[in-house]
Amino acid sequence: MQEDVVFPFRKLTFAGLPPCEVILNLLKQIYGRKASEDHGYYIAATSQNSISELQINEVTGDAFFPVYFNCTTVKPCIGEILIGTVTTILESGIFLNSGPIKDIYLSKIMMGGYENSFSDEPMFIKVKGLSYMKKGTKVRFRVFNNKWIERLKKFNVMATILGDYLGPL
Repeated sequence: MQEDVVFPFRKLTFAGLPPCEVILNLLKQIYGRKASEDHGYYIAATSQNSISELQINEVTGDAFFPVYFNCTTVKPCIGEILIGTVTTILESGIFLNSGPIKDIYLSKIMMGGYENSFSDEPMFIKVKGLSYMKKGTKVRFRVFNNKWIERLKKFNVMATILGDYLGPL
């Protein structure tokens, strides 16, 4: 990836900036961004390939260094099997978190054989069997659909447990 790391011109000296300060500002920019449609959720910058020569934006007066680097990302793909933790239980389904991916929705329709039980503790119980899903339960699921939401800078992920070897662990 390539990212422009911006500095106010007043921070520069004749020697320029030390590379460690450029990298720290790069990490702050990545941390603030969270995710992109092309790359998915940013986990960590793994290596810096090069820092190009100083360039100056004549309109704003800011100096910037184009930095080329590699990073680890997670992007949910349709059909991918993931493991998530139940965070919220609704009458219509449940929400899961899986790593940096938050609010993955598993609809009651996509559960196949699970029914609501709101007696003492809200949960979904399998009608035929001893399986259940309540808050904190780990669930193996398949990504059924995903959509990038530009305004929130996140993926809206829908899950299913219809299929072999899917469901609560």
